Amino acid sequence: MPVNTRYSRAVRVFAVAAKSNPLLRSLHADVFGTGYLNDIDDESRRYVRAEMSLTSMSTVTAALVAVADFTSHTWIGDVDVPVSVLVTTRDSVVPPGRQMKLADAIPHATVVTVEGDHGVFVESPTLFARKVFEACQAVSAGPP
Repeated sequence: MPVNTRYSRAVRVFAVAAKSNPLLRSLHADVFGTGYLNDIDDESRRYVRAEMSLTSMSTVTAALVAVADFTSHTWIGDVDVPVSVLVTTRDSVVPPGRQMKLADAIPHATVVTVEGDHGVFVESPTLFARKVFEACQAVSAGPP
C-alpha cells in the first residue's frame, strides 16, 4: 500500500484526466513542474524548464502514479548490504522526515546529509558530488 493513499488517488485522477482531456494532453511538464525548483538560480531554472518542456504531461503523470504507489516498508529492513541514505535537509518534494524514516528502517544504514532542497544536485553540484562521494565511502567501508 502506498505511503500516502490520498496523494496516490489524486495522482491517479490527474493521470486519467491528462490522458483523456485533449487540453491536458497537449501540456508539457514545465507547466507545473517548475514549482518544485525552489532553490535554483534563474539560469538553471531556464535549463530545467526547457528540459521539462520536452516531456508530456501523460508521461509525467505515469511517473507520478508509479512514485505514489511505491513503498519499500515491507522489505527495506531486510537489505543485508552496506547502505548509505543521502538526506536533503530542506527538501520540499520528499520531506527530510520521510527520508529519515527510510534510513531508520534500515538497521545498518549510514546517513549522510546534504544542505539543500530536492534540486541541490543542480544548484550545488560540487557540494552534492562531495556528499555522494562521502556516502559511497561509507558503503565501501562496510557496516559499522
